[in-house]
Amino acid sequence: MKIDRYVDNRIGIVTSCVNPIESDDAIRSLKDDGFPVIVTIGDYDFNLSWKAGKDEIIRHYQCTFADYPNPSDWELQHLNEFFLYEIGYERTVAVWCEEDAIKDKLTVSIDRFFERGDNDFTEFVQEKLETQAERASRIPEKLTHCISCIEKGCMTALVCHVTSTADAENILRTGEILSASNARGKPGEELALEARSAAGDPPDYFDYVMFTFGNCTAGDKLVMERTLGRKPSQEELNEEFKPGVRFYFRYNDLIKHPGFRSDGYHYCKIKDGVQLDDTLLVIVAPESTRDILLNVVLAGLKEKLVFVDKTEYPDILAWSHRAYKMAEKNS
Repeated sequence: MKIDRYVDNRIGIVTSCVNPIESDDAIRSLKDDGFPVIVTIGDYDFNLSWKAGKDEIIRHYQCTFADYPNPSDWELQHLNEFFLYEIGYERTVAVWCEEDAIKDKLTVSIDRFFERGDNDFTEFVQEKLETQAERASRIPEKLTHCISCIEKGCMTALVCHVTSTADAENILRTGEILSASNARGKPGEELALEARSAAGDPPDYFDYVMFTFGNCTAGDKLVMERTLGRKPSQEELNEEFKPGVRFYFRYNDLIKHPGFRSDGYHYCKIKDGVQLDDTLLVIVAPESTRDILLNVVLAGLKEKLVFVDKTEYPDILAWSHRAYKMAEKNS
């Protein structure tokens, strides 16, 4: 396994005939070389950040493109935002590409994205992070690297934060969505070790409020995983599906927030917390939560609450589509 290093040795491009995450020996070798994170680029059905390995564990981001193996300029930029965010938290990243042609395009994009001239490296990284919002504003209207929804792609105009009913009660009572570390009063280092943190997210992820695109099913799946303590079955995502509560915002409003960050996997997240001010569009909740939520919601937020009857969503796909359409109507 050969590793070519870029960006002051912070990024390692791996040359190997096989995907390194398929071998504990390869994972151990990468970790010994100082890489706690690996990105593998291949013909996947969707992007996913999840820990990989058996005896040896490494944080793994599987990445694909809408027109695989032909990445768009946006997709390459977004992948470089992943590298930038990781470097900002002093983590090095290994990258393995299934296709040599992708590796060639990626290395060119890395050189361009991280071109800093004579600037100090640490200052360059910080300045680059502080200008993320301008780059994020150029996002396409629809992303089609994942098509596992009714819209067959991520509709980027709206984003939402999805919570359990219990967490929604606290949010509606206080008028603020807090990061996990602030909401639970525990540091990210402690939260990252909990069993419910099955994905292997790093401690800093818990310092942010995470958002997903408005028609995406990922947030509700995560809420179910944490409620069940395991991945939900297909039956639990269909006949037995229980939605979370969705807080909707415009993407272009949130990227202007002073705490905005993109970590190259989550397209939008906010440091520490988000006030439910005029930027909040609507809160979409299942009808079964009506009495619970109306009993605690602040007066100024009551008109933002809308409820969806179970008859309107036979499964998670229908729920996500219906919630998105209701938010779109209120945008």
